[in-house]
This record gives sequence, C-alpha cells and structure tokens, in this order.
Amino acid sequence: MSTARVPWLLLVPLLLAGCGDGGGGPGVPDDAARIAQRFDELADSIGTGGHEPTSEALRHAADLVRLAGGATPVTLTIDGASRAFLAVAEQLDFPIVVCSYPADSAPPGGGTDPGGSDRGATGGECAEAGTQAMRTLIAWEPETMAEVVRIVADTGATGADENVPDVMTGLPTFEGDSAVTGSPVSSPGFSGEYLVRDLGSWWVREGSQSNGLEAHGGACSEDRVTFGWAELACEAASLRFEFAMTVEAATWEYLAGGTRAASQASGSHRIEMAGTVVDGVRLSVLAWAPPPEPGPPPEPLPVDTVTTGRLDASLDAVEEGGELVLRFKVGNPTDQPITFDFPSGQRYDFAAYDAAGEGLWRWSANRVFAMSFASLTLAPGEALTYEERWRPGAVAGPLTLEASLASRNLPVARRVVLER
Repeated sequence: MSTARVPWLLLVPLLLAGCGDGGGGPGVPDDAARIAQRFDELADSIGTGGHEPTSEALRHAADLVRLAGGATPVTLTIDGASRAFLAVAEQLDFPIVVCSYPADSAPPGGGTDPGGSDRGATGGECAEAGTQAMRTLIAWEPETMAEVVRIVADTGATGADENVPDVMTGLPTFEGDSAVTGSPVSSPGFSGEYLVRDLGSWWVREGSQSNGLEAHGGACSEDRVTFGWAELACEAASLRFEFAMTVEAATWEYLAGGTRAASQASGSHRIEMAGTVVDGVRLSVLAWAPPPEPGPPPEPLPVDTVTTGRLDASLDAVEEGGELVLRFKVGNPTDQPITFDFPSGQRYDFAAYDAAGEGLWRWSANRVFAMSFASLTLAPGEALTYEERWRPGAVAGPLTLEASLASRNLPVARRVVLER
C-alpha cells in the first residue's frame, strides 16, 4: 500500500466509551469477552517479546471482538489444507489529518530526513483534508489462538503492498508540505501477517484481495470509541473478504523474561480464503484533536559511529540472485545491561548510495512507523540482528551501504563499501 507523503501512526488502543442514552449498548456476550481476553493475553506475550506493532494490532482485535459481540466461523486454506478459524472484520472511516511543521520542527517521531537535516520539536498546525476508509480482517485458530491471520486493506480489490498504513495499530497523519489535500493515505493495496505463537510472524510478499461492505447499521456493545486522537461512532457491520497471499518469514527477535530469542519463523506459506461475509463493526469519525507533539530529536549522528564506545556493531552485505542481503548486528559486549529508547515503531534503517554519494535506496522511505515510544534492553552478551534485501539492478561501480539503529539515546550507524 505508497505515495510521496509521509504518514505517522500514533500507537494507542481503542478506548470504549458508551454515550448517547448513557448506556453501554447491548453489552459484551461472555464468549466475546473470553475471546477478547485471549487476544489481550496474546498481545501481552508478543509485546513482552519486543514486537509492539503486532501486539497493538492484537489489542485492537480484542476491542473489535468486544464491540461486535462475537465472531464469524470462516475457512482458511493454509498450504493447501482447509482450516476452521473464527474472524471479525472492520471498516474504519478516519480523517485525513495533514500537519504542517516549521522547517526547524519535527513531525511525530522526530528523527532526521533522508537529506540529513534534523528537525526540532517546535509547533505545527493540523487540519482535516477529507476522510478515507480502510478495512481489516483478523482470523484466528479458535482452540488455543495459536495462529492468527490479519489483513489491512484499502477498499475494493487490491494487490499486496508493504507500505499500506497498519490502521490496526494507529491512525496516520501527514506532513503538510508533501500532502495532497483530500487524497488517500497510500496507493491502493493491502498488507497481511500470519502469526504463529512461539514461532514468529510471516508477512505478505505477494497476493491479492477484494473486500466490500455488505451491510451496516446495527448496534455495537458501545456506540462510541476513542482511537488515538479521534473519537469514532460504532455501528455493527458485515463485510465480505476474499484473499490469496504468499507470506514470508519476518526477521525480528523476541525478548521474553529478559531473554532474547531469535524468531523461529522460516520459509513461506500460502494462505487463502474464498469470498466470505464476516460480521464486525464500522467506525466513523465524530471528532478529532491534533496528535501530540514529540520531544526534540537527537543530534545528527556521524556516519559509521558507535556513540557509546560500549557497543559492537557490524554490517554485512552478500549478493544472492540479483539481490543484496544486508545484515546489521548490534551487540552488548559489556558486563552490564544496555537500554535503547525508541521514539517510534522504527528500530533500524538501511540505505544505499552510488559512487558519487547520491542516494539510491532507503529502506524506511514511505514506510509507516507507529508512534510507540518504547525501550529495549540488551543483557550482557546479547545482540540485535536486522536483515533486509534490496535489488540494485544495473547500478554500476561501488556501492556504499549504510545501516543504523533508530534509538534516540544510543544511536548506532555502520557504513561499508561494496565493490561490484
């Protein structure tokens, strides 16, 4: 799901708040409450594991189940085998909020733009430039919730696009100097995730989906919710989803009980669902307030620097089948724990430059990162490892490759030259 505009997500859960006649709607049935509790428990486990976006998406799913009052039986095909799952769906009609910031200010999340100029945290103005609808589907294995499949999609029929904003984790806003009034937050597309408890996640590589709003207008368990900086009206809805996607293993690590363990996800899976009508909710904006301003970003980071002198960092690049596989590793060689503070959902970045120093590629370009202020602690001897792939095409001559950790308090960068 991508445009030239730069969106950010404010990572916060839905807050249920009954209003109107002062009641809380028809209430949450026991089965729905149990399912929602299991989603919350799974979210706690994933969050402890250090992967906040998936954790917040699961909390959002818990709230959808509570609002809808239940789930719909569906059949998924995973690697050719038919599986019975439960599912809930959502249409989210949210405001396109465009924020303008002075040249010396920072958008939510702070940081440095691709050209290297830092921005501070002085004021900005936000205005509504229209609304957009996106639709989500979340399905789970009903016995133990050991497997979860979720889709975040623009309306209608679309192909896979990793840059689609993950509206299950927060609402996007845009920087005014690059936004186009009233246009959507991304090119039409969809993203998908397959989560297996105790193993890891697989993310969509290719595929297609279609969706439609079949009916809406009934009561939710609550008639109003707060999601991030917006207040939304809730009504019951039925949505039709159909999809087929190939998902590939994600390369992130868990941190549980102070012990870091690499994700056990590997390979790929094919997941499909024939056209199915799924019950859920439609959330429509009633009012919104400007997103909060961030604190000041760190000072610019010199390239190829370990700022503390206490960290090991390496960047390796290997050519495989026309692609460059980049692996960035940051380790703690000391006998004391080291804590990194992250101002957003972004943990790392990769970039490539040609022989003249012109930028060719930046992994984070046009990606959406949740506003999830979080800390991550490396115990003595532990290391973080991040891996991405880039296809340089017919670029001639040496390439300069750069990797960086997006930590606010202990930023790290490494740069290597690859002769081709």
